[in-house]
Amino acid sequence: MKKGFYKNQDSKKTIIWALLLLLITPYVIYLVPQQLGLDSYVVESSSMAPEMPKGSLVFESWENPKSYEEGDVVIFRPNQSNISEDLVVHRIIDIREGNYTNSFQTKGDANPGPDPGWTSGEQIIGERKFWIPYIGYYIIFTSRSPLIYLFLLIPAVLIIRGHLIKILEALDEEKKEPENQSKETQKIPLKRKSN
Repeated sequence: MKKGFYKNQDSKKTIIWALLLLLITPYVIYLVPQQLGLDSYVVESSSMAPEMPKGSLVFESWENPKSYEEGDVVIFRPNQSNISEDLVVHRIIDIREGNYTNSFQTKGDANPGPDPGWTSGEQIIGERKFWIPYIGYYIIFTSRSPLIYLFLLIPAVLIIRGHLIKILEALDEEKKEPENQSKETQKIPLKRKSN
């Protein structure tokens, strides 16, 4: 076997593992905080730009709505207004204290005015703890079913192919060894002299 061949195989393995690591890392970043009790959401609008651009991955945890202050960024279900029923990530700009829960006036940093209506504490899912810009694009892009299969299938096929090549080469070497041994151990029959 040629030494260059093994060197080539090692570089291919390194590239494959590096690609797998690049494909998996965003999901690790996405899933590990969830195991620690934080929920995560992808920001799908530019209303919080430039601080939190579209495609950011936001992690939140629930707090008592009475503990929120002006300036906190919260994730909430919008009230019966012009905002769609998707979750919204906006900043609290004003608070109305109530007996059982507070109501909040919210606004996206990039929006010219506040969101219509007030958001009750019961509509708030949680407070933003931290965010990672742009990684949400990758999560959305790869979460489409055909792409998930593609991202899993290509590395799997490459790894299996590499192992099959090694197995076939080993089998080929085993076939060659008995041939070499039989040539070396062949005895030339000696003729006896008859008396």
